[in-house]
Amino acid sequence: VAADEIDVQAVTYIVEGKYTEAVRWAEQAVAQNRRFAFALRSLAVALVKIGEMDRARLIVSEILKTEPNATVAGLPDRMPYVSEPVLQTYVETLRQAGLPK
Repeated sequence: VAADEIDVQAVTYIVEGKYTEAVRWAEQAVAQNRRFAFALRSLAVALVKIGEMDRARLIVSEILKTEPNATVAGLPDRMPYVSEPVLQTYVETLRQAGLPK
């Protein structure tokens, strides 16, 4: 199964509030492709939601290695296909995990 298909499952679990499951699926996607920014974002979001802020911050640092200009303000352009509530979840949690504004 492709990393992007696995990450869709992670996002589904984030939407459902099943963050431990989201971590598991996002980790699988990242394992297939360490530079898959969307999977890294999903993993960071889920980690924040389960209280693993230190790990989430490490993932954000990986995001910034892959996408040095990544910002919270740029998320809508990078994620145009997600609903507004999901986008806001990513914006709020990635800001908490240290993604620059």
